Amino acid sequence: YYLLNGNYYQRHGDEYVVAEPPAESRVSSEMRVLDFNGKRFYVQAGHFYQRQIDGDYVEVPRPAGL
Repeated sequence: YYLLNGNYYQRHGDEYVVAEPPAESRVSSEMRVLDFNGKRFYVQAGHFYQRQIDGDYVEVPRPAGL
């Protein structure tokens, strides 16, 4: 799954299609804020996100050291 602007997507071949949220995301939609090494991350269900200037959240790799 990929999360963008609150919508979940799945990759099918060369394109992404809107999908129902995975079961674990329906339980809690809250993101926790984590400030680490001078950067702000948002954490939800073990996935890490950073907020872009336009307000979008982009999934990023787990920060080194965590």
